[in-house]
Amino acid sequence: LIVGSGVSAQSSDVTITTPLAVSELSGQTQVIGTVNVSGLINYFLEYRPLPADATTDANVGWVPITLPATTAVVDGVLGVWDTTAIPDGLYELRLTVTAADLSPIYFVVSPLRVLNGGTGAPTAGGPGLIAFESDRDGDQEIFVMNADGSNQRNLTQSAESDFYPVWSPDGSQIAFISARDGNYEVYVMNADGSNPLNLSQNATQDGEPMADTNPSWSPDGKRIVYLAQHGGLNDICVVDADGNNQRCLTEDLRQNFEPSWSPDGSQIAFIAFHDDKLDIYMMNPDGSNQHNVSQTDEDEMEFWWSPDGSQLLFRVEHEIHVMNADGSNQHKISPDMEWVGYPAWSPDGSQIAFMAGNEENPELYVMNADGSNPHGLGQIADYAYPLSWSSDGSQIGFVSYRDGNEEIYVVNADGTNPHNLSQSPTYDSWQSWSRGQ
Repeated sequence: LIVGSGVSAQSSDVTITTPLAVSELSGQTQVIGTVNVSGLINYFLEYRPLPADATTDANVGWVPITLPATTAVVDGVLGVWDTTAIPDGLYELRLTVTAADLSPIYFVVSPLRVLNGGTGAPTAGGPGLIAFESDRDGDQEIFVMNADGSNQRNLTQSAESDFYPVWSPDGSQIAFISARDGNYEVYVMNADGSNPLNLSQNATQDGEPMADTNPSWSPDGKRIVYLAQHGGLNDICVVDADGNNQRCLTEDLRQNFEPSWSPDGSQIAFIAFHDDKLDIYMMNPDGSNQHNVSQTDEDEMEFWWSPDGSQLLFRVEHEIHVMNADGSNQHKISPDMEWVGYPAWSPDGSQIAFMAGNEENPELYVMNADGSNPHGLGQIADYAYPLSWSSDGSQIGFVSYRDGNEEIYVVNADGTNPHNLSQSPTYDSWQSWSRGQ
C-alpha cells in the first residue's frame, strides 16, 4: 500500500518485502525492502499497535523504529525492529519516504503479530543473552549468561576445546569451533546447547590435516561462511546451516582470512594476501566477482561491516579508517593518538566504540560514525578485545584483567557503572551478544 497525493513513484520504488502481512515476528526483525526514488531526502520506519480485531485507529500515533536515513536501498535492509521492547500483540509497520517535489510516500504492512512470550523478556536465545568461552570447567567451553551475568551455564560440555561462539541472526542457534572430532571444525548447536552438528566435516584434504575457523552467518541464517586451512593455504568455504551444500569459493593460491557476510546477504568480504600485501576483497556469495575493494598501499589488517552494510571500518596500522562498501570514499576517522584499535559499531550504526591511547594501558572511547566527537569513557579496561554492544545500544561489553584474570565486563555507553559479569577465577572471553528472538 502506497499512500500520498501526487505520488509519481511506482510500487517497486518504495516497498517492504519482509516481513509480509500476517507474519509472526519476534526478537530483532530485519525489515527488507526498497527505497529508490528520485530526489530522495530521507526515509524511516515506524510502528503502531492495533486492536484485537486489527482495525486501524487514525488517532493512535506512530512510534519511530529507525532514525531517518538518506541513502537509497534496493532489496536491502531498511532497518531492524527490536520487537522485544514492546508487548505481544498486533501491530502495523510503516515505511515513510520523503522526496523532493513529492508528498510523503507511505508503505504500510498490516497486520503483524509480535510474539515474544508475553513481555518480550529474554528467553533462551533471546536478546540480552551473552555467549562466551571459558575454561572454568577444565578446558575451553561455550557458556551463556543473562545480560546481568546471572544464570551462567555450560552449553557444550565436551572433553575437547570449544570456542568462538557466534549467534545466528534469529538467536536460535550458535555457531562455534570445536576440536572434539580431532581437529578444529565448524559446528552449530541450538541456543540451549542441544543438537550439536559438525558442519564442515573436514578432517583432511589431500592427506593434510584441516582447521576450519571464523564462522560468519548469512543474514537469513541459512548458510555459514568459514575459513578452511590446509597445507599452508586458507580457502573460504560456505555450507548450509544443516551441513549440506558445502563448497569452497576461493580455491586459489592467495592466503585468505576473516570472511564476513554483508548485512544484506549480497556479498562476502574477506582479507586476502596478494602481491605481498593484505587487502580487503569482496565477492558474491557463489564466489563470483572476486575483487580488491581497498587497493591501498598499506596492509588492511581487519574490517567490520556497518549495521546497514553501506560501509566498512578497517584498521591500517594504528588508525581506524572507513570506506563505502564498494571501496570508495576511504578516509581516516580515528583521532590522532599513539594507538587506536578494536572498533565496534553500535547497533544503529550511529556510534563507534574503540580503544585508544597507550597500547599497554588504553582507554575506552566512543565517537560518532563520521569520526566526530571522540570522547573517553575512562580507564576502565586494560584489554578490550572484542568490544561489543548490547542490542539496545545502552551498554558496551569488553574483556579486562583488572581483577587478576581475563573476565567479561560491561559498562554503560556513557562510561558509568563498569562491572564484572562473568565473576570467575579462570579465563572468560570472546563475548557474543544475542540479537535474535
